[in-house]
Amino acid sequence: MRDKLVHIFNYLNDNSIKYFLLRPIDFTKKVEDIDLVISRNDFRLLLNILANDSKDTYIKYSNAHESIQLFIDDILLDIKFNMCFLPRKSLFLHKSIPTCSIIVKEDRYFYPDIDDDILFTFWTYHLLLDKANSSLSSTYMIYLDNYSNSWENMIDSKAFLNGPN
Repeated sequence: MRDKLVHIFNYLNDNSIKYFLLRPIDFTKKVEDIDLVISRNDFRLLLNILANDSKDTYIKYSNAHESIQLFIDDILLDIKFNMCFLPRKSLFLHKSIPTCSIIVKEDRYFYPDIDDDILFTFWTYHLLLDKANSSLSSTYMIYLDNYSNSWENMIDSKAFLNGPN
């Protein structure tokens, strides 16, 4: 799984597709999907590049606002075009989309290479607004490990109080 995910992220980076990885991925476990935020312009660019490269892709349109699913080589990219949350992606944050690359931590996680307060902010929104039961999320335990001792400082951060800009 790790090699497939590395290939996907390298492909995005090599083709200058700007993205934000919404939550870390434990690549030692089965990965259901990759939650990304990609602007519509970068998404169109990605589709053109994929077509030119003859990549095996499949698009599944979603009934959720600002969301689409793109399968690339059997990996599901759950793409949002804006920072949006809640069922059917009905809550939009009218802020610029942060962008990142990925880094590997503890030789088992892909993390967004972004300031921790920004990751905390959007990961918290994701868990609280998108999940009926946050503890059932595949990344809930990683979230607790990262923020159970620092959440009070994080909720006072500029990113949490005002958004990423």
